[in-house]
Amino acid sequence: MLFRSNRALHARNVNCPMLVLAGALDPICEYESSQEIARVAPDAQLVTFEQGGHLDLAAVDEPRYLEALAGFFQRVKSEIKSVEL
Repeated sequence: MLFRSNRALHARNVNCPMLVLAGALDPICEYESSQEIARVAPDAQLVTFEQGGHLDLAAVDEPRYLEALAGFFQRVKSEIKSVEL
């Protein structure tokens, strides 16, 4: 790993929905770190790409990548509308 940071410590303080897109083969943000981020963040969803690295998740499985983003944004949009009511 090139840079070491306690990402999970920061994730605990994120006060909004979080989508963690993780490549199981990521050398920058190791998969275990992504799992911990999703576990400790108050409102996080983890989507794992088994053959993914750091910046290639859309290339590894574009339909799944787009589905994860669309689902996350739809969820956030629904939550915003419910707050506005």
